[in-house]
Amino acid sequence: MLILGLSGGLGHDSAACLVHDGVLVAYAEEERFCRKKHAYGEPPVLSLLNCLSQAGVAFEDVDLIALSWDPQKAEELGILEKFKKHPVLSGKKMPTIISVSHHLCHAASAYYLSGFDDAVILVMDGQGDDISTTVAYGKNEHIEVKQEYGISQSLGFFYSIVSDYLQLGASGEGKLMGLASYGESVYDFSVRLTVDGYEIPIGEPDSSLGLEDKYNKLTRIWMKEMYRKFGDPPKRIYSNNTLYGGLNYTVEYSKKHKDIAASAQQALEDTIVHLCQQTIRQGNSKNLVIGGGVALNCTTNGRLERLGIFDEIFVLPATNDAGGCIGAAMIASKERSVLPVKGRLKTPYWGISYDDNHISEVLNKLGLKYNYSSDICRQTAELIDRGKVIGWFQGAAEMGPRALGNRSITASPASYDSYVKVNQKIKFRESWRPLAPSIMDEHADWLVEEAQYSPYMLKAYTVKEERRQAVPAIVHVDGSTRPQTVRSEVNPVWHQLIAEHYKLSGIPLIMNTSLNTRGEPVCETPCDAIKTFYTSAMDALAVGNFLIEKNEGI
Repeated sequence: MLILGLSGGLGHDSAACLVHDGVLVAYAEEERFCRKKHAYGEPPVLSLLNCLSQAGVAFEDVDLIALSWDPQKAEELGILEKFKKHPVLSGKKMPTIISVSHHLCHAASAYYLSGFDDAVILVMDGQGDDISTTVAYGKNEHIEVKQEYGISQSLGFFYSIVSDYLQLGASGEGKLMGLASYGESVYDFSVRLTVDGYEIPIGEPDSSLGLEDKYNKLTRIWMKEMYRKFGDPPKRIYSNNTLYGGLNYTVEYSKKHKDIAASAQQALEDTIVHLCQQTIRQGNSKNLVIGGGVALNCTTNGRLERLGIFDEIFVLPATNDAGGCIGAAMIASKERSVLPVKGRLKTPYWGISYDDNHISEVLNKLGLKYNYSSDICRQTAELIDRGKVIGWFQGAAEMGPRALGNRSITASPASYDSYVKVNQKIKFRESWRPLAPSIMDEHADWLVEEAQYSPYMLKAYTVKEERRQAVPAIVHVDGSTRPQTVRSEVNPVWHQLIAEHYKLSGIPLIMNTSLNTRGEPVCETPCDAIKTFYTSAMDALAVGNFLIEKNEGI
């Protein structure tokens, strides 16, 4: 049975996957192809076409479509109708379409790809189908929901509203996590820990309201609470960007604002830790899988791991809404008596891999000067060791929002100047946001305390005191970092690049951030990489086995 899973029914992070007889065979995210970050309002059509190409099948071969949302609860967004009416699908007969509850999709994608026989499952996001937090238990391919929290109890909305109040911009939750390290947790928020879990006593939106109206009302309630407690938010100072076009803005953060961020992070962590401790007391499992957008909070994930209350913790790299399509397809498969083939996700790299013939065709068509490298890892490592910032494009793209070595910008971790150049001159990020490393897994304990295998850059660790001066570009103000630990059997080329850098510098890691500039999705194609390279301050681009370098002084 071939099942097409679709994400994006809540208006963002649309994606598609194919599950064949219970096995994930293709996955793609719409933003990488439509080139709109988070693919707001875009149906997962281009990602569908990519999945069909990966699997070598036609749309007519699909037996069933599984949605990771309930169209009746998100109908005003109309993503399903946009999908069915898209010109690409014009005249094609639609298979049967079913919907799977949003949080069950998150739970299933995380559980079935964790490889655990049994696990506690914790799903947290803004909301999906009127649910914001779910505690469940997985055993022998079955998922049993233990606890659900409604939209007014949303930890995701709570964190998002604090981000909005602090003027961190759209999808600013990651920025809030970075800013939190500069403050102290001194403020109390309306998140109460209870014997049964937690409670946010701010009022329940009218159940008769639609999704958008509920969200707007809840936003007003939370924002009113923020103004009451903290007064006016920080001010944005706007300026006209005459060089690149459009508006720029800056925000000056006082100690109070940094303390608000730290207090929100603490409240989020304490609540999640409390929920996890409850499940341990119930004796369900010593394995934990986490799903939903809140699972991108690597500071919380790192704290959970350091607590040691679970034997192992798994977070899917596509833990945001994009990954929900996988859970939808697997639940649909199970309901049709084709059990999902459970096993640990072997690779986060999905999609088209471009060989040297494809890449050279693009380079020649564009009339670019380039060199073929017989040892692209060694040559790139030499550039990194000379202080250059390199765009790195290899193989198939990563799933999820984190750069994992196939669509990366990399530089030396030993130079703080590298951090400044990447953060402020290439990515145009706030000066207080951290950058992360990729490190050879066999040398992870060189860098961090209590090193664990962390292949998806989703857990924060404490950098050893004696190493911090050696790698200032990847150490956050609180002494933490969120490493990707790299094994050669998972990504041999990326591992080899780090190994070559290790030979030259004695440092078994390199800086790693995603291959994109501000406001852009991560690059998908060689053309995307070339465009990003030439519109940024990167020094060189390694694309396949080809190396493009800018002239000195440019």
